[in-house]
Amino acid sequence: MLKQAIKLYGTDFELILIHVNTTNDTISNIDKSFDVFIEKIIEETGIENISYVIKAQNFFVQYKEDVSSAIESVIADERLDALLVTKSKKTFLRKIHRRKHCKEDGLPNPYS
Repeated sequence: MLKQAIKLYGTDFELILIHVNTTNDTISNIDKSFDVFIEKIIEETGIENISYVIKAQNFFVQYKEDVSSAIESVIADERLDALLVTKSKKTFLRKIHRRKHCKEDGLPNPYS
């Protein structure tokens, strides 16, 4: 997916990785995993401006939200221009596209 995006955008963009911590893994373990993953991305793609956002388990408990809500909050907070989704995580897109902000932003709904 990322290599396809590079064909469109080149490598001069900020890549923000989103991790929704549904298993309540420790932040230090997630940080270690992301350090390795980010180095691999840099090596394979040449993209150097990479950061990540972690939505913690307590987000779900406190706000009674699901994964799509967590990702939607990152989209709103970070003002993302594009969203790339792994093939295994596409189902949450249906939920996001049904929400009001997508309609207000004029985003097309590929599921209608």
